[in-house]
Amino acid sequence: APPRRDGFPMGGFREPECPRARARHERAFELYAQAAQRAQREGYIHHAALIHERHAGLLLLTRRETRAAQALRQSIALYREWGATGKAQEVEATLRAAESSAA
Repeated sequence: APPRRDGFPMGGFREPECPRARARHERAFELYAQAAQRAQREGYIHHAALIHERHAGLLLLTRRETRAAQALRQSIALYREWGATGKAQEVEATLRAAESSAA
């Protein structure tokens, strides 16, 4: 992982939340993807995992189950990498529920 700075700017995490709140979903999707990439690139895998999880939540709300499953899988992998096994299992349950409702 690249060297970490003092902290991941939470503005990078909050940025997609504003369009999400205003139902500007396509813009929020873009910003979630950018924020997750940035967090991971800067070594903040726990932030990237959370951002992917939030992204998946919006994707599920807007009935984009395939993309949501991808985001959930990314979140699970990052939580596991970070050592948050319990959180990864929680997200796995969300993934199973999403997959069963889409079937």
